[in-house]
Amino acid sequence: MRATAITVLGLMVVAASNLSGQECRQGRGPRADIGIRTFHCQGGTCVLPGAAATNRQGQLLSTGIGLFRPPDAPRSTQYWFSVEPRLWNVRGNGPAAGKVMEGDVLVAVNGDPVTTEAAGRHLSQMVPGTPITLTLRRSGRMLSVVVAPILSCETLEVSAGTGSRPVEPGRASGTAEVGASAGMTRVASLGLMLVGEKELDVRSDGSITWWFVEVPVVARVDQGSPAANAAIVPGDVVLAVNEHPINTATGTAALLSAATEGGAFRLRRGTNIVTVQLRLR
Repeated sequence: MRATAITVLGLMVVAASNLSGQECRQGRGPRADIGIRTFHCQGGTCVLPGAAATNRQGQLLSTGIGLFRPPDAPRSTQYWFSVEPRLWNVRGNGPAAGKVMEGDVLVAVNGDPVTTEAAGRHLSQMVPGTPITLTLRRSGRMLSVVVAPILSCETLEVSAGTGSRPVEPGRASGTAEVGASAGMTRVASLGLMLVGEKELDVRSDGSITWWFVEVPVVARVDQGSPAANAAIVPGDVVLAVNEHPINTATGTAALLSAATEGGAFRLRRGTNIVTVQLRLR
């Protein structure tokens, strides 16, 4: 079955031991990394530090860098899985190379089932150079491998969907295509890519509410899009939509409504405040 998922990018983790004491991109420090880039939760939830994806009751949800935490995720761990994740994009020069294969299912960490808080703590507290044991399911058989984390700035991805494989970022979710990558949010119907931190609330039924907690900056405008026709340009700071401040739940809702209804965008452009009218064809 084809996966219907959003891959979420959002965590800068560990690439070489000489990064100790240095900053990665976006001001993040290096972290312990086992050389596996993508964790995919089929029909469940994956949570990593600052990034998460879930597919509950048919709801396709994703987050990037923000304050996301599902209500049932333990507070004592940065990693949490409601189902056994599949592992993809094993880096050829990483610690897991030759040990973890594409599509392996992660069953346990240091002997603790991966869906437990204990397994989440093992991953959250990894130390470069200190081996951890991964129990994997591969083609119906179980095996264990020992992996020694390294220090790296490599990017982790999480995804969720109905199929066993993740798909490319930015698939449709609700009324607008929303994908997250290093704090980026794409609203495809408007032709906009925005950069700004978000806060999210995942309810017990799997539905999601999210909003910008800082005013976002326009990172990209698609040629010929409604945003381009309204003369929105990269570098514009979105302050409000239809008079609703963008860094509120109502303002973010107005942004997504504009994907189907259009609206007035108040922008900061350099030292000037301008208002443009966005209309859909």
